[in-house]
Formats: sequence, C-alpha cells, structure tokens
Amino acid sequence: MGYRHIPLSRRLGLSFSHPEYWKVDMKDADCFMYFVAALRQVFGDGAVLYIEGSAIDAEVEALYLSHAYTVAPAVMRIDPRPRTKVFHVLMDAPFHRRLSAMAASKTYAQICDSMLVYRGQDVLMDGSRLGERIVLFSGALPESKIKRFSNTRVHGNYEWVETGKNLV
Repeated sequence: MGYRHIPLSRRLGLSFSHPEYWKVDMKDADCFMYFVAALRQVFGDGAVLYIEGSAIDAEVEALYLSHAYTVAPAVMRIDPRPRTKVFHVLMDAPFHRRLSAMAASKTYAQICDSMLVYRGQDVLMDGSRLGERIVLFSGALPESKIKRFSNTRVHGNYEWVETGKNLV
C-alpha cells in the first residue's frame, strides 16, 4: 500500500477508536457547502477540525486562525510542500456558522485540500479523499448519524467497512 493510499488518520499518528469504519461516497453531492453544513449534525461541539490547504482564501484563513485549537497534537502532514498551510480549529457553533456561510461563496480549494475531525487521539472523520468525494467516519459513530449525514444534500452512499477490507 503506497503512502497516498494510507488513510490520513494513520499518517497523522491518530487513529479511529474502532477497527471498523463507515465509508461515505458523495459522488452525487450538490455542492461542497452542503458537506460543510452537515458536519455539525455529526459532530456537534468539542471536536477539532484539522485542515490542510495550498490555496486557502485569506478570509477563510482568518476564520481558522481566530478559532485555532492551541493544544493540537504534532502531526505528519499529508502535503509536505511549504506553501501548504495547516490548521487545527475547534468546531463550535460560532465557527461552524461562519464556515458554512463562507462555503456558500468559496470553492472547495479555498476552504481546504483535505480535512480530518478528531477528539483527543480518536479520529472521527478522515477527509483525505474529499477531492474524490469520499470520507471515512469512525465506526464508533452510530449508523443513525451517518445515515442522517448521507441523507442531506451530500447525497452520500454509505457502507460499513471491516478492518483490512476496502481501506481506501
């Protein structure tokens, strides 16, 4: 398995708390803004959003910096290029409202290239394949949350993935 095929969470030294996980394919998603809006339904307050981007909009960057999570773990970046910026952001209601509003007028690349959601050392969502419209959710999350997320305008098809199968 090549480096790019190892889930972002494992590359970052964080991991899912369960060996199984949910894979959501959003090939029919209407727009990235619906993905951003649906995140709050899954995670609520207290989770941390890890973001990497090489073309992040200045207004979006200012939002990330204003909500920076200061106790972030050291991570190995997915994109080692110096121009790629990295942010750890506390996902609370005020941050999510502002990011959702920006997502209505910004492109995917202006918001991120990849993202991960974690709490402590537990990964809740691996979004290293967002550009392909695929995300992985921790198996610790109940199916009801994944189903609700998938039934929004992200139009996701979700499946339960056993350890060692369909890792990418």
